[in-house]
Amino acid sequence: MALTVNIEITQNDGIPADFLITDISTGSDPGITERRVYLYDAAGNTLVNSGTTTAYTLWPIADSEITMSVLNVDMALMIIVQWITGSTVTYTYTNYYQFPAYTKSFLYNLTVTNQLTNPDITKDTQYLFNKLQLYTYVKDAANAIELGPDISKSQLAFDMAQQMMNNSSYFF
Repeated sequence: MALTVNIEITQNDGIPADFLITDISTGSDPGITERRVYLYDAAGNTLVNSGTTTAYTLWPIADSEITMSVLNVDMALMIIVQWITGSTVTYTYTNYYQFPAYTKSFLYNLTVTNQLTNPDITKDTQYLFNKLQLYTYVKDAANAIELGPDISKSQLAFDMAQQMMNNSSYFF
């Protein structure tokens, strides 16, 4: 039975710098000797795990999962996984993903630090408007990937959210 390639991506909100790629391919191809992960940001730059000297991260065939530790802000990425036979690319999986854990954590912390300790802050319409605006940027980033798919527009939404978080004293 031929290999039908597929991957699953999960990001742990508690560790926003990391995301996990799981190979959920079906079938088999005993000739596969290597697997590579390419990550491209909206500007076309490649991201790799620390210590990697190539434009891709080598993902051992024996491992069904690989953790990518490449995010220092929310990002939209094009992810390409290649399955290699000898020196030939045999299978390729390409898709677009968005990673919103930094902004989601910030929003959660607003709830915990501001609203629970000072419930009256929810009567401040500007506070709520700004929180909704930040949440909207997260949804816009997701929509750009799901409906586009457009990592440039997704990244733009993340950049706008990052600007709000960097200047949070003006907004919250």
